[in-house]
Amino acid sequence: LAHRAHLRPETGLDPISGYPETCAGNTLGKLCATSDELYNYGFDDFAGFPDTHDVGLVILDQPIRVSEYGVLATAGSIARTVAPVTQTLSPLMTGRGLGRQLDMLTVPLPGLKAAAAVGQGTVNDAFVTAVAGGLARYHQRHGAAVGELRVTLPVSIRTAADAIGGNRITLQRVAVPVGVDDPAGRIRAVGARCHAVRRERSLPHTDAIAGALNVLPPGVVGGILKHVDFVASNVPAFPWPVHLAGARVTGLFAWGPTIGTALNVTLLSYDGTCWVGVNADTAAVPDPDVLTACLQEGFDDVLALAGAHDPVARPLVAGGFPGGSPPPEVRASGRRPQRSTRRAAHPGT
Repeated sequence: LAHRAHLRPETGLDPISGYPETCAGNTLGKLCATSDELYNYGFDDFAGFPDTHDVGLVILDQPIRVSEYGVLATAGSIARTVAPVTQTLSPLMTGRGLGRQLDMLTVPLPGLKAAAAVGQGTVNDAFVTAVAGGLARYHQRHGAAVGELRVTLPVSIRTAADAIGGNRITLQRVAVPVGVDDPAGRIRAVGARCHAVRRERSLPHTDAIAGALNVLPPGVVGGILKHVDFVASNVPAFPWPVHLAGARVTGLFAWGPTIGTALNVTLLSYDGTCWVGVNADTAAVPDPDVLTACLQEGFDDVLALAGAHDPVARPLVAGGFPGGSPPPEVRASGRRPQRSTRRAAHPGT
């Protein structure tokens, strides 16, 4: 790979690889290809990647036809899918344990759609962007600098030939920017990363990859998962109200497993509202109430792109769902009320 930005003017060669800037005669499109030609060979959204000014020319050490580059792209995609991750990108959320804390957020779906449109992204892009912004705030509150965090994204692999029922998903890891202050710019940056992951050539080979991973010791696979920072899952539910035993269902929350990460944030959209469940590993996040407050602010920042919007709520603090309002001191502190496990004494005992 010749890096155009690093070529020596006096030699026209890359100082590291020794490769030239241009293809030799009669090799262009045969044994040598420029980045423009690679557009159709495994990089379907090449223009969506950040412009690092490094991509110039690919020259292979061994002869290979450009038409065969698609095979290389698939192999490279599989390698990215199974590549071990040896450390978290977060300098803060590094611990892992068995303790879990659950929390809730409610986010107006129309507002999230409108904000996504402003940022030229999808609802999922806006969702991941809001979570990324909230996690950036959480790191800032603890004086920790972070530019990117690694997220596990469930990706649908369902095809027209699959049966209607059941899940057809795989998990993909990708580093997303959290240090972009402008929410619209962050939506675009996050969207480019997430869209590239959803077009990975490894996706049709998911079952074969899973079979290969199953023969590895559990500690190896578990060690890889423990170094991913968080999980973000977006699940569309009913766009209209539904009823259960004659009673209207007023809200739907889902809490997904952390699968070795510091937290799982699952958005379930139902009847015009995004019902967001937060499942945090307390070894990684010892102050989960602060985390949820930061996530709330992250959603507010994204929603503000589209102007006035309904507020993002924390039902367990505000008392809106489920149950009634907690005492004023609980609302002021942001702590969840602790439910007593003691039974009242029976009269006469």
